[in-house]
Amino acid sequence: SLSYEGVTVRSVQGTGSLKKGNIDVKKFSADVFGGVIHGAGVVAAENNTIAGKLDAMDIRLAETFQDLYGWDGVLGVVNAEINFRSKGNNTEALIQGLDAAGNLSVENVQAENKYLHMIKMLPFLLSVIAPNGVNIVDKLKMDLVGSFNIQSGVIKYEKLKLITNLLKETYISSRGMVDLVNWNIDASAAA
Repeated sequence: SLSYEGVTVRSVQGTGSLKKGNIDVKKFSADVFGGVIHGAGVVAAENNTIAGKLDAMDIRLAETFQDLYGWDGVLGVVNAEINFRSKGNNTEALIQGLDAAGNLSVENVQAENKYLHMIKMLPFLLSVIAPNGVNIVDKLKMDLVGSFNIQSGVIKYEKLKLITNLLKETYISSRGMVDLVNWNIDASAAA
């Protein structure tokens, strides 16, 4: 296992090759935060490109928040998948050249009231787009599901769906973009 700043990665496995400055990872997997991350990819030094696929399955928020922040009482499961590629000879160029597609689900989230003060702006932000207002709750419950595309470092998402007991509506649907290069966000949401 590998540990760094409270995060432990277990059962790291993989196969790959290094040839003429190119790293070809045929497959890898690792256990982290109670779930599994696996994928494959290529880093080609000759033309400064990267490409790959990552899947995160059954990542437990309880272990994530405990390991990273020392919080207990935060529950939920994260599943995500992303296929990506980029080209560039530094971090900024790699972000500008990033193209990807993926899916994300954060389900069965529950947070004790003692943590709600840390996200105290959430009810206010939701009330702006929730015409019927928000509920006062002792325990946050939430699901977030959606897909996204990234083109030239700009994340675009459609039909991002948030279901939470903070809302008097059934759910909120959102669409928008996040420009990773220019640090710009443009989003809309409706209940």
